[in-house]
Amino acid sequence: LVLACAVGAAHAHSSAAHASAPESASNAHASAQAARPAHMPFYVATRGSTTIYLFGSLHAGEPADYPPGQPFRQPILDALKASPTVAFELSPDDLIYAPDDVARYGVCAHSCLPKLVPPRMWARIVARMRGNPAGLAAIRRARPWLASMLVETYDAVSAGLQNEYGSEPQIENLHSGTIVGLETLDQQIDTFTGLTLPEQREIVAQDLAQTPAQNVADVRVLHALWRAGDADAIWNWQAANSARLARSKALSERLDDRLLYRRNARFVG
Repeated sequence: LVLACAVGAAHAHSSAAHASAPESASNAHASAQAARPAHMPFYVATRGSTTIYLFGSLHAGEPADYPPGQPFRQPILDALKASPTVAFELSPDDLIYAPDDVARYGVCAHSCLPKLVPPRMWARIVARMRGNPAGLAAIRRARPWLASMLVETYDAVSAGLQNEYGSEPQIENLHSGTIVGLETLDQQIDTFTGLTLPEQREIVAQDLAQTPAQNVADVRVLHALWRAGDADAIWNWQAANSARLARSKALSERLDDRLLYRRNARFVG
């Protein structure tokens, strides 16, 4: 069994929200990378006759992360060949319906976001969307948890990461066995729709705490740490980043517990 669990920023947002960017956006950076696959975190656990392979995936990446001749390190390729089953956060079937469910539960029939966040926060969102009228029109109708995902998606696009170069589609290209989900789509959606309004506002506030350029720089740092495969460095960076961006320590800790720790406990339950 191969378990592919995403590494990411403090709240590891839904795999239903994707990022894409023009091919040219990442080519300049990719040319500086050596033609070898990303050295993503990878672990092997064996008990008796059962072996589980665990590696840290990234939902969006660059072409250079998965060279055509060898998209993954050899131990990972061997694990994929040896495993009849691979587990993602969501199964491929659930991913097909994820955008519809995100729209159903995260999008209002009217302009609701200005009424769901404080006036000062809404003014900052409008300023962030300056020059992006389509983005502003979309975010107006988003509930705060989805608005946060949209802001993060725009930042990922600006960083040059592309969803088609995320780990999951690259694994799907290679694995001929069964792919299952560690959680169902309903469970993932419930995780976000179950957040209180103060918790949702805290997520948005954290996304707005920095300039877009600073958020893009954070995405690049995370991508570099993931490529290096240093799980301890990723954890230390994430913990420091979460503490720095938290507007409310108590709310931020509640979010980490709900969106990270409880989900991960369910994954391995």
